[in-house]
Amino acid sequence: MTLNTNTSENQEEVILGARALGEQVYKIMPTYDLLLEQLQEIRSTAAKQALKKQNRCGGNDKQDFNNTVGIFGPRGTGKSSALYTLRNYLSKDMMNILLPLIEPDNFGENTKIIGSIVGLLCEEGNKLIRSLKKLHILKNDERDVPPDLSSYFYNGTLKPNNPLKQIIDETIEYHLYTERHYRDMLGQNFADLATHIRKSERLLIPDIEFKKKLMILIDTIIDVKKKLMTLEVNNKKDRATEECQSPVPLIYIFIDDIDLKTSKTRELMDALLQYTNHPNIITVLSGDYEILTESLTLALLQDEPLKELGLGAQDSLKVSAKDSEIESDKEGKLTILKRKTDLAHEYLKKIIPPARRHQLVKWNENTIPFFAFGEETLLEQLSRLFGKWSIFSYQDKEANETINKPIKRSYVIFDEKPRGIVNAYYHLNQLIKAKQNGEEIDVDKYFHLVKAFIDTLILSNTKLLPHQEFIFGKYLLWGSEAKSSSIQYDVLNEINNPYEIDKDFENLRVTLYVIGELVTNLLPKVTHDQVHYLNWRKDVMDQLLNQPIDIKRKSDQYIDQEYLKHNQYSDYRLFFLVETLAVFANPEISALISELIYNIDLNLYYKNRWTSEDTQVKDEYVISVIYSLLLQEEAMLSYRMQEGKNSEKKSMTILDKLYYQAYSNQDDINSKLANFSLNLLESLCAETAEVVIAERQFKLLMDVWDAALDKKQKEFSLAVNQEQLKKRSVEFMDLQIKRSLFLNSIITIKNTAVVLTKSNLKSTDIGYMLNVINGDRETSGNLTKVPDAIYSTLKNRMNKFAKDILLKFSEQNVSVELKEIDQKEAEIFMEAPAGISNTRFNQAKEAFKPIFNNKDNLKFRTYRFGLRTIEKLSQNNRVYYGRLEANVFLPKLKNASRFSVEAFSESERYTIHQYAKYIGANEVEKKMDTYENAKKFIQGKLYEAHNRFQSKTLADIKGYNLKLNDLDSDQDEPKKIDDYDDFFNDFEDLEISND
Repeated sequence: MTLNTNTSENQEEVILGARALGEQVYKIMPTYDLLLEQLQEIRSTAAKQALKKQNRCGGNDKQDFNNTVGIFGPRGTGKSSALYTLRNYLSKDMMNILLPLIEPDNFGENTKIIGSIVGLLCEEGNKLIRSLKKLHILKNDERDVPPDLSSYFYNGTLKPNNPLKQIIDETIEYHLYTERHYRDMLGQNFADLATHIRKSERLLIPDIEFKKKLMILIDTIIDVKKKLMTLEVNNKKDRATEECQSPVPLIYIFIDDIDLKTSKTRELMDALLQYTNHPNIITVLSGDYEILTESLTLALLQDEPLKELGLGAQDSLKVSAKDSEIESDKEGKLTILKRKTDLAHEYLKKIIPPARRHQLVKWNENTIPFFAFGEETLLEQLSRLFGKWSIFSYQDKEANETINKPIKRSYVIFDEKPRGIVNAYYHLNQLIKAKQNGEEIDVDKYFHLVKAFIDTLILSNTKLLPHQEFIFGKYLLWGSEAKSSSIQYDVLNEINNPYEIDKDFENLRVTLYVIGELVTNLLPKVTHDQVHYLNWRKDVMDQLLNQPIDIKRKSDQYIDQEYLKHNQYSDYRLFFLVETLAVFANPEISALISELIYNIDLNLYYKNRWTSEDTQVKDEYVISVIYSLLLQEEAMLSYRMQEGKNSEKKSMTILDKLYYQAYSNQDDINSKLANFSLNLLESLCAETAEVVIAERQFKLLMDVWDAALDKKQKEFSLAVNQEQLKKRSVEFMDLQIKRSLFLNSIITIKNTAVVLTKSNLKSTDIGYMLNVINGDRETSGNLTKVPDAIYSTLKNRMNKFAKDILLKFSEQNVSVELKEIDQKEAEIFMEAPAGISNTRFNQAKEAFKPIFNNKDNLKFRTYRFGLRTIEKLSQNNRVYYGRLEANVFLPKLKNASRFSVEAFSESERYTIHQYAKYIGANEVEKKMDTYENAKKFIQGKLYEAHNRFQSKTLADIKGYNLKLNDLDSDQDEPKKIDDYDDFFNDFEDLEISND
């Protein structure tokens, strides 16, 4: 088992623990830059304060400083890593003094927080003293001591009892006075009364005196640090200036996980409040705010003598049921718990100002792909393991550069917290290392590595915690090797959610699907039931594709009866198209479909074309998505072919699979979905740009036809018997055909000059009104919208005009003309091989003959019969003759057909022409090259897939001495135009639905 891939040289060693994140910090702390700005503001304030102190001659002004910054987030969200990142950044400025990280949970009961801080400050002071000694050694010969530091030296030698050393010793001494046992010892050891009184003076206000000494210690450290750094920069001109940019030093105290040890929480808060309010001290805390509040609340409750007062938990910690009924009464009946909780919140506001709290965010589907060690993101690591195309990524071009892009929904398998992600990343990295450089890998070792990776994904994902027993006990059954392991898709129905909408439940379904795909990809020999797998995949894809609520949980029979039988005229047709593609595509392409559809703002799945808004825009979007999918699939299959990774089955395109499915298992719902999708895709691609543009420009007129179609469609549900249902279905189909004929007539009329003088028009005619409006606009050169009152009148009159036209063409015996039919295209259709028996293709040819022979004066009934016969053949995947030819010829026949122009009165033609002028239809519409090219590309792929299927069929039957006409069993008795009921046998299976 080999994999030709190399681990990047830039890949850092993956460690399980906190680390400096670099730019990754923005993924979990979007306010990181704001934090840095706040630190800079504190430094500016400290500099101003130092200047004030230096310039004032005396005075006793008092100002409190609170420079505490909080980094908050739940456990495992990366708080410690955020601290390390900040420390790493601050360490670049030599003026900063960074005390070692304090972790209260490592402290015993005898270790005090403030004692630790004092100890670290004293250690920092001793470091500065050692620096002063080095300074003396450098200057020993010249005895050149800087004036600012003269108090520290005597005759060029550092004083043993220098000011910094003195204040360090005094601070430690006065800190000891704050400790009870030390005070007791001083009080017991004295020689005489005078000595006792002198010692006792120090014990009267130990905290105040200690704080004074602590502030002096901090001032002294800051002063010496600044002088040393200034001297060092002046003496070393070649030093990079960025090493010492800041005007004044700051001391940073870092305290991590302040919430972990309840016994230390109150002490920590008190220490911060009393002893760190210095302008040059910044305290950076991290923890879980909720847990911190709880800990502080418990600490405050300990101050209350509940037992002494005889209060129990019910009385002290809860609002009784009768009190809680009235919300307004609660304010006057606060429990001790509620009061202490409120006090804890207020206390924390004072200690850690909300303005300086930075809440970490969890990683999500948008950011998880870019979780990284060094320069290697999780997305790149997954691409190394699974290839350029997988359920996690695909290739795309930006600025002429091919880049990896994530399929974000698949990353739901990873935990939302860095602690969980890094564990999965670690095993992923181990798996890649084991397979790098094309080396052979032991099968058992590979299985163990894959199992460890999958197990870690599941065990580290917090949201999967409640489901781990189900996953490992029923769904993913590991054996000692791949062959003895299995995925049980049939048990997944046990986790059905009783509620309609539940985000966590939806994520669980997607997660289980991704787990299955991961195992199958990495360990192909793991067994699973294909039928249950496809059913589960369809359910998950329906969810990811935002299945319309009207068709959720509907039976296959209902879906077929109510939707699929209507082909391109079906409700929710776009959903069934993308659903079918997602179900039958390779998992990689299927995942990409969900990525492109899942988060779009467009309400994509319109119910029907007649009453929905922006249907053309939505059609165009779906075509663009399918175009992208086919390009991605083509590139993926080509790449894998070059890599030698494609089996015959895996080399099939999605369109190959649709044709194969459509021709087999004809009564199966998957076969019907495949047939439906092929027909709809062919229909969408067959629409010409001229028709698409006319639909948009003449929407006001076409809306009347659409309203009539919607009314006809609704009448289906009112049918009381099969005969009535069939009749209404035929009327609905007739109206659709006439709508298409009317649209083609409009296109012809608008492109033809119509001359009519005003004298031949009535002032009440809409054509007259349009002529006046167009004339005024041409004269004034103002093509802006007409006033609202005029537009409203125009709209109403055009609406009435359209209704009159609709009524006019509602009669059955209306004339149709095909003057623009291409003679050559018609001959190709008529002369194509059709078999020797009464095949559907031969029937279609017979139905087309009277149309072609009477193309200048054709009755609607004859046209309808021929059109529907050819259309049915183009949608019939049971035949081997004529389907492709009918599919190619049908759009040409439709586009060449229209109502006879003579059927429109001169006034009607003039009105249409003037309206076209009003809406600017005669101006050049912006080019739709991209859309048209996409349709042509898809049509080409459909043609190629159909030819491959027929070639494969011929190869398959060759050994049996059969020909295609022997397979064309879907034959019927010839139909006649007058045989009205039998002809519309599309509807012979329609039933009045009780679902």
